[in-house]
Amino acid sequence: MVRNKLLVRWKGGYRTRTDSGSVSTWGTHEGFLSIAGVDSAPSADSAGDTALNLYGQPRRSVTAAFEPASSGEVPYTSSLVPGSTLTAPTESGTDTFRVESLTVTEDDDGNLSYTPELTSLVETERTRTQRWLARVGNGTLAGRSATAQLLETLSPETTGGRLNTRDVSFSKGILEVSTSPSLFISKASRLTMIQCGVLAGATSPAVTFRILLNGTALSFASAGGSPATSFNLTPSVGRLVLFPGSSDHVVNEGDIVAIDLTAVAADASGFSVTATLSDFV
Repeated sequence: MVRNKLLVRWKGGYRTRTDSGSVSTWGTHEGFLSIAGVDSAPSADSAGDTALNLYGQPRRSVTAAFEPASSGEVPYTSSLVPGSTLTAPTESGTDTFRVESLTVTEDDDGNLSYTPELTSLVETERTRTQRWLARVGNGTLAGRSATAQLLETLSPETTGGRLNTRDVSFSKGILEVSTSPSLFISKASRLTMIQCGVLAGATSPAVTFRILLNGTALSFASAGGSPATSFNLTPSVGRLVLFPGSSDHVVNEGDIVAIDLTAVAADASGFSVTATLSDFV
């Protein structure tokens, strides 16, 4: 079901967001998004755009038939390994799918048939975004807040002389060039450290990424390195720890933080980024 024009309800009223490309291809399909706990227009627009990015194209069910042409194409040992990805043609181009499982059936003549269960990465991202939008509109779990708080619970520990240090994690198992769902800042803080890593990827670099604040790349540096706004990561490097250049980056209430993957090697997986934020004291 396509939705490419949204009426977004937020704390300050209503806003409209439109996916012009989807409207041009599929015609106008209107929808309604209620996120009444959001109190800033940019945050409401970002939530609407994220929803349009996923619902602007029709959903698809996938049926696959596979017949090995050689021993090098035998499923599970050489292809269709559960957890791996493959690219298949669709009516609008191509889509990337994850192999969830593989069922092998032998008939009376001893012939094997293979039935893979595939999940579109778009569908996986849609499920994640539905959960994220629900938190934006309904508030955090356990009733700790009447409005959405996408930051982790504050810690009473003291780290580096600053109270209430908390970590927020961004991660992706299967990687593609994209920007992560946005993190909305609920109170003024300092962004004091970034820790990142990638589990697999023989190609160097496995991933290239940026840390965005309100759409602008922030400058960080590793210990002894020069400040930069774009970073390469390969498993052989290990976990990379980045610090702001001359002083901590200040993030204010209503700001938006996201991780932007600008290049991804075909064999890369298990990318994670943890941002450490500290309250002012």
